Amino acid sequence: MTEFERNRAGSASFEVVGTGSLHDALGDAIAYRSLEPIDRRLPGLTSLRQSLGLKANRVPRKVEPAYGRVVAEILRAAGTLATGFDDFEKVVLIGDTEHNDGGALVNICAALRCPGNAFICDESAAAPGIIPTDRGDGHTLYLSNRWRLIDGFESDLARRGVIIGRGTVVLVDIDKTALGARGRNQRPIDVARAAAVLRTARALRGDEVNRDLLLAAYNHFNRPRFHGFTTDNQDYLAYLALLVEAGWSSIEKLHEGIVRGRLVSFGDLLNSVSASADRLPISLRRAHFDVEMAVEIGDPTPFKDFRRAEYRETVNRMTPVDDVDDTARLLATRLTLTAEVWRRAKRWRDCGALLFGLSDKPDEASFPSPELEAEGYRPLHRSRALIVGEA
Repeated sequence: MTEFERNRAGSASFEVVGTGSLHDALGDAIAYRSLEPIDRRLPGLTSLRQSLGLKANRVPRKVEPAYGRVVAEILRAAGTLATGFDDFEKVVLIGDTEHNDGGALVNICAALRCPGNAFICDESAAAPGIIPTDRGDGHTLYLSNRWRLIDGFESDLARRGVIIGRGTVVLVDIDKTALGARGRNQRPIDVARAAAVLRTARALRGDEVNRDLLLAAYNHFNRPRFHGFTTDNQDYLAYLALLVEAGWSSIEKLHEGIVRGRLVSFGDLLNSVSASADRLPISLRRAHFDVEMAVEIGDPTPFKDFRRAEYRETVNRMTPVDDVDDTARLLATRLTLTAEVWRRAKRWRDCGALLFGLSDKPDEASFPSPELEAEGYRPLHRSRALIVGEA
């Protein structure tokens, strides 16, 4: 639990206002990492790739201009489908990271040829504040440390003559924004991923898994200083952790190889493992070659077993509970919808804005397998969760 969660989550300043799902606000107007909208009436990356001149076997990320071009075409089609209107006047984005979400705003606005504003929040224990930052070309990021200050964001836009309604695209980031608010409720997301690593390891290696070593490796490399190597890809982190736990290498040796430049990319690591695959337990060799093959064809989600486990661990933590009095425990253990974002998004939708959800989460971590679906599991965006906000 973060210091902010310890200091404030258990106080009367937070309240449960009900239950809901992402679908209640966004419907199927959501695209995950694959950039293939859930609403199959809309075009996706696969059908747009040729007309946009994009390279095969690669999914653009938020900070790339190509990402903005793909999303812009999806939004135009969504606008036409919803209202017969695809000439947008402005974009509003709600997110949690200045770099990724701010980059997405700039790229999408460039492709749509219209100005944009973003509310970016990372909740903290500091005095409440919101700071507008001009990014040029009519783009402004409002950096905030309270999710409730989204009200002030809208008020300042209105003061500037920016009214959110018809002609506005509202983009809602999902991970650690609409679901698991950063600084307030992100811990269950991180815990679910760590639990998925453990579930994957046990499925491959049984009860012999060294849980402490596995999670120590995962946590060690799940830090910004290693993003140059891991590209902040959870598939790579899960694979790294399994290599350490299985004894192929150690935390110390992999750490040294990365910081000294002997392992520059994840591909370098895969090549090293392939050259000595006989050192891997038989149970991990199939997983290694599956990951290697997926990376070779440009799949950004190469560790499918891990991502399927992540879906299960995530949805299990969304299920509403009856005991909601202890908000500190609730926010530390249950994945909740962010009331401030939830309310505002529905209000803007009712005012005529086009809402669309964006997420870097892979499809494999967002939809149940046929086996889980038979058990009653639903897609992540249709799974219900408690809605929690600052009172």
